[in-house]
Amino acid sequence: VATDFAIVAGVSNWGAYALALGVASLRGAAPVGRDWDVASQAALIEAMVQNAGAVDGLTHRCEATVDGLPLDVYLQPLAAMRKLLGYADRPQR
Repeated sequence: VATDFAIVAGVSNWGAYALALGVASLRGAAPVGRDWDVASQAALIEAMVQNAGAVDGLTHRCEATVDGLPLDVYLQPLAAMRKLLGYADRPQR
């Protein structure tokens, strides 16, 4: 696929987080960065598993993991990106 820029990420969502937070930051859309935190993403994934039967893309199990990674490991890059942008995360439950 032809492209002008590539986003390289070990998990596709990490690249999406980087792109979305970067664009939001450049456009001055602070609420996106403030509100899109580790706790809300963890809650979203857990709700998708519990309420909609979502499965992990790698393990194919109905569990709150992403590409075989436990949520705390999967969400570390998002926390690091948010920290770089100056957003503080609420503690996870």
